[in-house]
Amino acid sequence: MAHQASRSSVLEPFKAIAKSFSPYWLACIPLTGIIVLVWHTAAVAQDSAGPTPAELQGTLNAIWILVAAILVIFMNAGFGMLETGFCRQKNAVNIL
Repeated sequence: MAHQASRSSVLEPFKAIAKSFSPYWLACIPLTGIIVLVWHTAAVAQDSAGPTPAELQGTLNAIWILVAAILVIFMNAGFGMLETGFCRQKNAVNIL
């Protein structure tokens, strides 16, 4: 019986915490622990060698292509707004 009383006294703070959070947040706690453990394992498994110049060049090329694509998307939206600004209000929806 004394063992049962000591167990409940240990769990009391956790019960108070569990009551203050929603079930969705309580489900995130073990998920966060699993993610941290997986990332730690991945970090330990990495070798210490840095990227080769060819790998670095490929990564930089991919980043530049993404930046250029984003600029083109915003340019297209800008031209749409410019053209809409030149037409009458009643025809603005037809332009877009």
